[in-house]
Amino acid sequence: PIRGQFCKPFDTFMELVAQVRQQGYAITEGDVTPGLGAIATTFNSPMGGTALAVGVGGPIPRMHEKREMTINALKTFKDEAHRLRGDGKA
Repeated sequence: PIRGQFCKPFDTFMELVAQVRQQGYAITEGDVTPGLGAIATTFNSPMGGTALAVGVGGPIPRMHEKREMTINALKTFKDEAHRLRGDGKA
């Protein structure tokens, strides 16, 4: 989870960006609103070129409970968007 990473030095933030890129999604817990979290990923629009994002948010305990299911659903969504686009990139 990101947790307060926005106040870290630039190099630390870029390490977080690299981690998110490697795993394919980002998780945040309580950074924007205390008690709420989100899991999100990016993908290219099936209509062409535009980078978009999709995410799921809710109370942190529920996000923990549903984490694997949510991550799998986001990966499936991303794969389908790229299949529709025809580039096969996830």
